[in-house]
Amino acid sequence: LYAAGEVRRVLKPGGYFITEQAGGSDSLRLRRMLGGGAERLDFNLENEIPRFLRAGFSINYKDQCYAAARFSDTAALVRYAAARPQLFPGFSVDGCFAQLLALDALCARQGYIPDTRHRFILIARKRKKRWVISAYALLRARIFPQSSNLSGRSPLTRRWRTR
Repeated sequence: LYAAGEVRRVLKPGGYFITEQAGGSDSLRLRRMLGGGAERLDFNLENEIPRFLRAGFSINYKDQCYAAARFSDTAALVRYAAARPQLFPGFSVDGCFAQLLALDALCARQGYIPDTRHRFILIARKRKKRWVISAYALLRARIFPQSSNLSGRSPLTRRWRTR
């Protein structure tokens, strides 16, 4: 995972941040059934875009999908759960034996164990710094037109001096 503010801090102005993430609804039904980790249903594209916009990024590309997946048998599901401790912390066959038997019966009836994968991609660009024109500079530009600017620079530039 990442924090949009920290990404902004370390990325140079105009730099890109590209990420593809497993969303909070990834394998949600199986995680609930097998005692998976903490749910983060708020971790999705709809919530990440405002975070990046508030952190000073522009969004160049975004996409999200909920794809159907299937396990051909219970052994494949066990290998999947054992290889992903972040999704199924503390998973063991002994600890989830009753749930695995129910999934095996489902597989025997349907021919597969259904699952849903949640993925999103985000390409964000850190905005370049913009110079802010102060109200004082705008007022001065109206009161003293260009002819009074002895330095030859516009009074609206970042640094200007008068004589």
